[in-house]
Amino acid sequence: MAALVIAVALPGCLNGVFSGGVGPRDYLSSSTYRKLVVEIDYATGHKPADELLNFLKGRLQGVVDKPDGVEFQVGESLTDAGRTWSDGDLQSYAADHASLKTEGTTVVMHVLFVAGHSAKDDGDSKVLGITFGAGPIAIFSEQVDGLCNSALIPGTCSTTPFYHSVVLHEMGHALGLVAHGIPMVQPHEDSGHSGHSSNSKSVMYWAVDSSSAFLQLLGNNPPSDFDGDDRADMHAAGGK
Repeated sequence: MAALVIAVALPGCLNGVFSGGVGPRDYLSSSTYRKLVVEIDYATGHKPADELLNFLKGRLQGVVDKPDGVEFQVGESLTDAGRTWSDGDLQSYAADHASLKTEGTTVVMHVLFVAGHSAKDDGDSKVLGITFGAGPIAIFSEQVDGLCNSALIPGTCSTTPFYHSVVLHEMGHALGLVAHGIPMVQPHEDSGHSGHSSNSKSVMYWAVDSSSAFLQLLGNNPPSDFDGDDRADMHAAGGK
C-alpha cells in the first residue's frame, strides 16, 4: 500500500505530494505490483515519437523492479485546443481521459502531452512539465518544442534531447525523486530548489524545471539519465 503523505504545494514542475493511492514505491518495487504500464495521451499534433517512448522504457526498465515488465500504451488523441492550464484543470482533464487503472498486479502511470501552457509561466520562464504526486504527469509539448527557437540556424535544432530530459525528469518525480516521496540515501537535493538535484549531470537537476534555466545552463546537451544518488534512492525504496 502506498504511503499517505500530507499534500503540499511546491514550485515549478512539482505540485503536491501524495494523498493516498499509488505512490513511488508502487512504481519501483515488485512487492505489490509486478508490472508497470505507462498510459500515454496526447494533444492532436503532439504524439510522442516512438523513439522517445523506447528511450523512456529503457530508462525505466533500468530502475524499476517489475518482473512482468514495463509497457507503454498510447491512448487517446486529445482534440482539446491549447489553453492556459491551471493545476486543477490538468488534474481534472487527466482523470477524464484516463483509460487504464491500477488493479491486480499492474500499476499505471499516466502521462499527457498537452497543447498550450501552464498558468505558472512567468515571463520568459515557461514550465516544461509538471507532476502531481505520483501522477498524472503533464508535458507542455509546445513549450518543449519552443526550446529550439533559439537555434542560431533554423532547422539545425533537434527537440529529441529536450524531450528525453524533460519527460524522464518528470517521471523521476513520480518515482519519488528528489526527496519527493522516497528518502535520500545521501544528501543531493539542491538547497535552493526543493525536489531537485544539485548535480548538473543528473536528469533531476533543477534547471530542467523551466525553459529559461534549461537553455541558459544546459544548452543543447541536457542530462538524460539518473545519477548514482538518484539510483541509490530508488534502489533503497524497492527499485533495481
